[in-house]
Amino acid sequence: MSVIKNPPSWLGSDKENVDFMNYVAEQTKNATSLQPMTKLCRDFITKIGSNTSEKRFYARVRKHLLRIHELVDFDNDTKVRMMFSLSVPVDSGYLMQLKKDADVEFDNVNRITKYEKKDGGLVLIRDRVPPVRQYDTGDDNKLLNFLAVKAKMEQMPVSDSDFVTEFKDVTGSEKNILHLKNRYQLVKRQIYLSTEFDKPTCIRMMFISGATIHESVLEELRITATVEIDDHQRIIKYQANDGSIQLEGEHKRLYRRRSSAVEELKENLITRNRRTPKRLFPNEDFMDEAETDAESESSIKMDKKYKRNSIEGTTLKVPKAEAAIKFKWPPPPRDESIDHQSQLKRTQPKSELIRLQKAFNNFTVKKEMSFDRTTTTSSTLQYADAEQISAKKLLEWLRLFICSLESEELIELQTKVDLAIIKCGNETVSITDIVQTLRTGVQIMKKSSVSSDEPSSINCSDCLLNLYTTLLTLPYPAISDFRHEIKYIRNKMENRFGLVSTGSIRPSLETVLLLASS
Repeated sequence: MSVIKNPPSWLGSDKENVDFMNYVAEQTKNATSLQPMTKLCRDFITKIGSNTSEKRFYARVRKHLLRIHELVDFDNDTKVRMMFSLSVPVDSGYLMQLKKDADVEFDNVNRITKYEKKDGGLVLIRDRVPPVRQYDTGDDNKLLNFLAVKAKMEQMPVSDSDFVTEFKDVTGSEKNILHLKNRYQLVKRQIYLSTEFDKPTCIRMMFISGATIHESVLEELRITATVEIDDHQRIIKYQANDGSIQLEGEHKRLYRRRSSAVEELKENLITRNRRTPKRLFPNEDFMDEAETDAESESSIKMDKKYKRNSIEGTTLKVPKAEAAIKFKWPPPPRDESIDHQSQLKRTQPKSELIRLQKAFNNFTVKKEMSFDRTTTTSSTLQYADAEQISAKKLLEWLRLFICSLESEELIELQTKVDLAIIKCGNETVSITDIVQTLRTGVQIMKKSSVSSDEPSSINCSDCLLNLYTTLLTLPYPAISDFRHEIKYIRNKMENRFGLVSTGSIRPSLETVLLLASS
């Protein structure tokens, strides 16, 4: 099996990072199902005898998983197995490259659900829905919608910091800046293959956001336009052959140069003295919101403390370094265009934010109305009788939802559903009865809460999200309306949800099984 011989710069200088990626490739070479990332981390540090804690190691390597497709020493089959087994969101451009030689299906966050090579080679099919809470949050969709609005109003690239700051001001999001930046980096990978926006809008979104353009995307774009990119694979010029789109502008530098050895020393001291925040360690969640929130709060406190000490004239106590370094700290290199744009953003008038907020609200309303009309129309055309649903189709959804909860307490119920699917004929079930049963179950979940030590407990917010997502497989008007109810409840109560016991969910699921089997 191939191994990494020429590690990319983003893996860092730590040999453990390279060894871990090789270890993951080895462990997933024959895998056809989901592999718990937490277990891989634990087994790896045990194998090499590392002193690094599981939580710290997990936090360090999780960001590397999003760049598996960039590992040139691995062949495509190896990379696909790794991304499929870990349920990692895949870059849009790399998905396009894979589709040239294989039939590829993926979900709304670009995770591969089916991969079948056209020459009859590798075949991978997802038999259950992995948790989606770390990708499909309310802010993710808002970020994409806000980016679409900005793409219509802006003609020049916008830095990530400026974008998420404006997003927070306009939408009133309670998430901190660091968390929003992490989410923004993730959703930018989904722009080109998004079905919610037309191609011209996607191109403008990629330009102003500074999204990295994969070579397969670049190849396709150059069929109908002249496209130039910078050293970081970001569009700096796009001119459509028909003249419909003309974009040109430089992106801000990703990193500032160190101005002196003293500045490097200062950075090392801050990093060494910074207190590491306590981290959560959820399974399969390498974009955990609580962790990024805690890390951000700790970083902000440390930055403020350092800034205050600098203003008061406090000096860093490093005797040997102070004796060796006698020169002054020179100012950082000045870039007039960057400073000017940053100043404009900082002094942006309130009227501009109000105008942006109105545009965003109008865009959101129009999009929801369009979605409702499309869903209703397609459902009406596809199903002659929208009041009835196939019992087998309902049972298949029920099995999908139970699997998504990953609860040992529901294994027996899942077995009953499997048997019911085998015995099922051409019966139909009233959609009204199903929706009413599920609505009652949701109300029970809202009112039921248990202590975190109960082994059979499930996060209520995650459960609602999985319910909302799996119901996408049932495109009926009444179910679509019920999904909107779930979305409304989850958005309004996201910060107040606790845990619910499996026992409070099970009766509603058993009722659905009974309705489908009778």
